[in-house]
Amino acid sequence: MKNNKLNKKLKKFLLTILVVLVSISLFSQQTDDPYLGFPDVLPNSPEAASLGKYGDIPVGLFTGTPNFSVPLYTIDLKGFELPIALNYNSNGIKVEQISSNVGLGWNLTCGGIITRSLNDDPDETHRIDPPLPDSEFGSQEMSEYLNLINNQPEAGDTEPDIFYFNFNGNSGKFILDENFEPYLLEPSDVKIVKLSAFGAENTADYAFKAITSDGVVYWFGGTNAIESSALRTRNGGIHPIITDMIQNAWYLKKITFPDKNDSIVFNYENEMEMYIGSVAQNVKAQKKTANDLNEGFPVYSAAYHTLPIFTQVYPYMSRISSIQWTSGRVQFSYSSRYGNGNFVKLDSVQIFDSSLQPEYIVKSFSLDYLTINCDLEFQNPDMIGLSDMTINKRLFLTSVHEVTGSEGAPNSYRFKYILPDELPPRLSYAQDYWGYFNGKSNPDLVPDDLSLFEKSWYNFSGIYYNEVDGLFNNVGGDRRADSEYGCKGLLSKIIYPTNGFDSIVYEANTVNILEHQLPQSTTAISLSVMTDDNFTQDIDSYTTDTITFSQKFVPITLTVDTNNCWQINYPTHFIKMVATIKDLTTNKDVLLYVYNSVTGQYNPVSTPLTVGRDSQTDYLMTYEKDHVYKFTISINRPCLVGGLNTSYYSTYGQDIFVNKEVGGMRVKKIIQNDNFGTEKVRIFYYGAWDSLNVSSGILEPIKPAISFFTYHSEQFDLDNVLHTQETITLNLSFSSLFSISNFQGNHINYEYVVEGFGDNFDNGAIEHKYDIVLDTLPLCFYDPILGTPNTNLSFNNGKEILSTTYRNVNSNFIISNKTVNHYKRDFSLEKTFIGFNTSYYAILKLGIGYWYYSNLCTYNINAQWHYIYQTENYKYDDNGLNPILSITEYFYNNPTHLQLSRVESEDSKGNMLATQTYFPEDYDTTIFSNLIHKHLISKPIDQRKIYNNKLQNGRLIKYNELGQPIEIYEAEDEKGTELAFNQNNPYSYANAVKKKILEYDPSSHNLVSYKNEGDMETVILWGYNYSKPIAKIENATTELVLDVLTNMNISYEDLQDLTGEALINKMNLFRTNTLLINSMLTTYTYNPLIGMTSTTDPNGVITKYNYD
Repeated sequence: MKNNKLNKKLKKFLLTILVVLVSISLFSQQTDDPYLGFPDVLPNSPEAASLGKYGDIPVGLFTGTPNFSVPLYTIDLKGFELPIALNYNSNGIKVEQISSNVGLGWNLTCGGIITRSLNDDPDETHRIDPPLPDSEFGSQEMSEYLNLINNQPEAGDTEPDIFYFNFNGNSGKFILDENFEPYLLEPSDVKIVKLSAFGAENTADYAFKAITSDGVVYWFGGTNAIESSALRTRNGGIHPIITDMIQNAWYLKKITFPDKNDSIVFNYENEMEMYIGSVAQNVKAQKKTANDLNEGFPVYSAAYHTLPIFTQVYPYMSRISSIQWTSGRVQFSYSSRYGNGNFVKLDSVQIFDSSLQPEYIVKSFSLDYLTINCDLEFQNPDMIGLSDMTINKRLFLTSVHEVTGSEGAPNSYRFKYILPDELPPRLSYAQDYWGYFNGKSNPDLVPDDLSLFEKSWYNFSGIYYNEVDGLFNNVGGDRRADSEYGCKGLLSKIIYPTNGFDSIVYEANTVNILEHQLPQSTTAISLSVMTDDNFTQDIDSYTTDTITFSQKFVPITLTVDTNNCWQINYPTHFIKMVATIKDLTTNKDVLLYVYNSVTGQYNPVSTPLTVGRDSQTDYLMTYEKDHVYKFTISINRPCLVGGLNTSYYSTYGQDIFVNKEVGGMRVKKIIQNDNFGTEKVRIFYYGAWDSLNVSSGILEPIKPAISFFTYHSEQFDLDNVLHTQETITLNLSFSSLFSISNFQGNHINYEYVVEGFGDNFDNGAIEHKYDIVLDTLPLCFYDPILGTPNTNLSFNNGKEILSTTYRNVNSNFIISNKTVNHYKRDFSLEKTFIGFNTSYYAILKLGIGYWYYSNLCTYNINAQWHYIYQTENYKYDDNGLNPILSITEYFYNNPTHLQLSRVESEDSKGNMLATQTYFPEDYDTTIFSNLIHKHLISKPIDQRKIYNNKLQNGRLIKYNELGQPIEIYEAEDEKGTELAFNQNNPYSYANAVKKKILEYDPSSHNLVSYKNEGDMETVILWGYNYSKPIAKIENATTELVLDVLTNMNISYEDLQDLTGEALINKMNLFRTNTLLINSMLTTYTYNPLIGMTSTTDPNGVITKYNYD
């Protein structure tokens, strides 16, 4: 086999000659410049959601995510490449996750998509700008504005939607600005244009176009390429709420090129489906503040569950059916996923050669699956009997078989997973806070532990965290993470066509937290009171030490009864005791919780508390850190005995750091086996080099789960005295669709990751350090409002800032290399958009009715430009000492085009090598207006290499209107002469230059010749419908080559239908023509969609290539 030689020839010939810009762009990166000597030759659908995740097995180190790809085919259109592949990445199967058309964790990447995260209403129908008055909260102007918004909720959308794009290696996000035009939140040289059909229904026109810096245009939307969906929510027997059909995804429909008479067209099928997207649960509780009407004590109502809310999704789902271009077609075939319904699975991918008719299959793939029935032990009892096939079945890709042409046995990839049949049904309550399976038999979706939530969220409304915690104590399920179950369904083994395999070992995601260990003993509190027939009052009390740490839900027993002197004629209502527990730090009475045997929950009660003989005796209370408490009991009738018994920790105990599971899995180890006895191991530690087992994980902010509604009422008592009271209604809400983190990717990121080679670092290790920057919670005035987005600040999140390589020398680890990256925040393109959420709280005034005031939560949508500006590289000697430092700096001098303008590298001796490039938008001239108009902004105009401030060489490039280089001028002055940068007239200098000339076919736009000025040409002949170069004729002219064709009685058009031996024979006749006696001819044949099949060199030696 000659695959290596073939690859070299293809890289030199096809990629360098045919895509001249590649070699031009290499000028600023390579010392041996090949061109100087001329070339050698709403919720989105499952499919849309999976397509938003592009990513031996690469691992996304700072998230611990496996990223594996099965390449199917790459469309190559004269140097433009579009890969088609199956990609896997997953940190665990979410309980609510619906598989894509290629199985859980997998996605098919073959084009691109723009999706949106809908905030409030669709921007195209309800957006208002500016979103907020420039005045303080509480001002008259702000109050009137918020009241207007709350009175007319359909009048305006105050939360801009976020759009995400992902196509052919380009990804990012944008919003629609105040002019309703796309504005990139992370600036790049991709230009996004909103078209007039955006938001239109039943249109064949495109909604967006994206233009890359090489002028290639990607068109999104159009016929069957728009996904939209409606939601229907059901709450028990309440009438369902149905939303409008909203567009939420626009698929790539077409790719067009500035310099090619061809395009790539994507065709889709679009069908409507219905599935239950989520279940939500609410638990409500209430607090009324103290006033004289309730004896000066707050009144609490016990928490109660509302009926679960189910959301049905009605999406019009798009799926790719074919991709077409002039010389080829890719066909995708599907069948029903579960035997009925419109959910499908991809069965096959076929690649057709269309360059000749009839077209024929050159490669095909078939896909096999495992459909499992979920473990009904964890079935949601509220979902039994619902006819939704996605609830109890899950789809896993098990193999991909490749057949090339009609020959031989298929090459196969095979996949194994961790106990997939033990996954629970969708909508199960057996899930952790982040939505992963945790194996708990939970009766509810809401949690019974609120400790993960930020306590400061619950101090806005006159209600404090300890009250909230108590009100919702024991109302829900166990939502803690459990990796024993969270790993189920993950990809565990990949078997390659060679029968070699990779095995993946996972472990739990963790964060390192300070955990409190309790002291070994407690301090008992035992109060007792007793009266006889002569002594009718008794009081006992106890004051604690200062509490050293918070202690939740400590049992307290209160008892009262009669003693021996009790007379049978005494009234039984005398049998009571008053218990008071006061927080001396706040001077407030303490809230207790009493168990309700009917509901299984604890109802709140305030102290002072009157206890009778037949009343509840067991309560719970919470001690707050740094507070002091006083317990008092008293009786005021004869012949009674009463008591209070409880305890607390008067000493602190100790704090220790522990790794705590937080949901999802990370890669621990990858074992590579080549099926010939060789095994390689890569291990991963998610801590620093000097503390490998201490997790460096950082959780994203936890969003609140409790909302508040507050209203104030006024009431007259019998003495005509006006009393006011504040009533706070609390609503604990959880949905299976959304976890407690506002994240587009992973909920945890690792600051340090050590990648080891060998179980014991036998072959060394690399320590990586990443910048972890997280979004922040919104700023709220008065009550927080659930669902308000975070302020985005995580622009540098996951960027590597340090990499250190260690060698293993006799079990001693010696540093060999260290790289330090520095990033810059460039303010030139910075912009901030304001979003906000608002809701009412009410005041009921007698004789007037309700007055409404507004809660407000604001957040920023920031656009920021960050890039690496300096890299330090340290190389150490064999002993890990005496580092040699080299520094490279990167300059982006023009924020208009965002191209890398200058690179400066300083070696250890202080020598400076710089490359400088000027682009069309660097010039104050109209010469480049055509290039700029077509967004050909990355075309280099002026390129220079400078050594110690002296010019080594320089080049100017002139382009035609399609962006193809037609003239290249190279400096021939002595070393050290600087070329003048002429901003107004870029193609003129006083220096001597050498010119190279390139010519193109005006019809096909193919390169047909190139030469040095004054020299003979090198001529390129094209075949296969003008898609492939079939001959390179050196030392000739275009006219001479055309004369030879005429002499042979064959037209250029006739060459387009020749292939294989027929083409070789014709080129041999061409080669022996006497008109070409002084020329050198190299010819080529192809299987157009596979690759080169033969070359014939100037000596007539034929080399043929076969593909395995």
